Amino acid sequence: MKKDFVQRAQRAGFMPFDARPYPVVVIPYDMDSKKQCRWLEKNFTDFSAQSASNNGRCSAVKYDGYNLIMLGVRMSLGNERYSVLAHECYHAVNFVYQWFGARHDADNDEMAAYFLQDIYRQTLGALTDD
Repeated sequence: MKKDFVQRAQRAGFMPFDARPYPVVVIPYDMDSKKQCRWLEKNFTDFSAQSASNNGRCSAVKYDGYNLIMLGVRMSLGNERYSVLAHECYHAVNFVYQWFGARHDADNDEMAAYFLQDIYRQTLGALTDD
């Protein structure tokens, strides 16, 4: 992971992480945080971080040599946030698979399940104390 961009995101209050083993950086964010949404929209001008009708959002972009996934969840949803987070993490896995030519099938579903689990765990940790 390139340190310059990651450090900027960390200074802005994000907890980005690598989606190993793929060269992808995931940026979890709280869709209720005006500060985080403004930062994302300022840095990614074609990106809308918030939508009044959405409880979650997963977007993938290539930016300054990075493969980035912005994974947003409305943390004000209470327990519902966990199911929304799982839903958005599945989209993240699919973006990564599209970028790198992987696919879901019976021969790799265990690897895909572990990858999904890791993205979920790291995103949840970045957004909560859980």
